[in-house]
Amino acid sequence: MASRAGSRIPKPTARELKDSKLPCPSPSNSEDVVDNIVRKILASNALNLNLTPSLPPPEKFTAGCNYPRWDLQARAYIRRFPKEEQSVALLGFLTRDAADRAFQANVFDSDDLEATFAQLRELLDTPLHPVEYQTQFHAARQEMGETTEAYAYRMRQLVAEAIPGSPAKGRSAAQWNALSKE
Repeated sequence: MASRAGSRIPKPTARELKDSKLPCPSPSNSEDVVDNIVRKILASNALNLNLTPSLPPPEKFTAGCNYPRWDLQARAYIRRFPKEEQSVALLGFLTRDAADRAFQANVFDSDDLEATFAQLRELLDTPLHPVEYQTQFHAARQEMGETTEAYAYRMRQLVAEAIPGSPAKGRSAAQWNALSKE
């Protein structure tokens, strides 16, 4: 009765292996081959031996977000890319609307990364309408792990933007703390 796996392939005997004419590299030749492979791997930088911890990628930029914070995070992250890939990586950190605006303004035509960031700042660091800040204020909730001070600071910033001419506009955290102690 035939097995389901099909016919078995017989294993070669020791005598057949000894008599075979397969080329066997000499020990010195195999060391040269290994050394050559190792040199090529190290020269191509295929092994990243850099032990610095990786940064998390910045969140995608959306209209009305904190542009200076996004700019700082994006610059720190982009530095880890090769120069020719930096613009493409930067594009990945923009939402669809922000990327569309950047393409319409031909922001990515320049090879200079500093000029690209300057154009993005001019294009995207525009304040929202006060009503949109009010909507963000009403929808805001304290995030898991966010300190009370950080949440209060974020709320103060939204109030400052939501109410034009408010006394909150332009006040630092130290000024707010001084007011709260009075």
